[in-house]
Amino acid sequence: MVIATITQPENSYLNEVLARRCGIPISLGILYMAVAARVGLRMFGVNAPSHFVIGCACGSSALFVDPFNGGEILDRETCQARIEEICGEHGDLTATCLRPAASRDIAARVLRNLKAAYAMRDCWPAVLRVQERLTALLPQIPQERRDLGLVYLRVGKPLKALAVLEPYVQTCGSQQAEALAPSLQAARRMIAELN
Repeated sequence: MVIATITQPENSYLNEVLARRCGIPISLGILYMAVAARVGLRMFGVNAPSHFVIGCACGSSALFVDPFNGGEILDRETCQARIEEICGEHGDLTATCLRPAASRDIAARVLRNLKAAYAMRDCWPAVLRVQERLTALLPQIPQERRDLGLVYLRVGKPLKALAVLEPYVQTCGSQQAEALAPSLQAARRMIAELN
């Protein structure tokens, strides 16, 4: 498969990755895990910082596969060194960064990649669809609700923006509330202009 960048939304959609034979590490890793499962090999995703890899328990240790680099098989130390190199933080990666990720965390990472890709293209209606899914997937994370409110505002839905942002501002810290004040004012102004 050809390697792609995160800035292209189609690299996060598995059907597109299969059709185009091109994807980012997480989409390639998800496909790798699906094929491995078909042959009876249990693998797990690893939400390492800045790079997604997959792992497989091998006795008392683990082996890792870097789907972005031709499916290269790595031991724990080599995998850790690769991720540290990508992050630019040599010696700072803890062993917990290589632990198995929950399916929900993998789905959230895919959605966040999509969100970033659409935002880089200024495709805000698409960002809204992704952010609605992220907020539903992670209702316990207040920042996702905040982002949903900001995207509502960006796409011209000030009533929905206020409905999400006002409760958020009541529970967030004073710095965040202050930073969101202009957005709340903009939403109120847009609503006033509609009347």
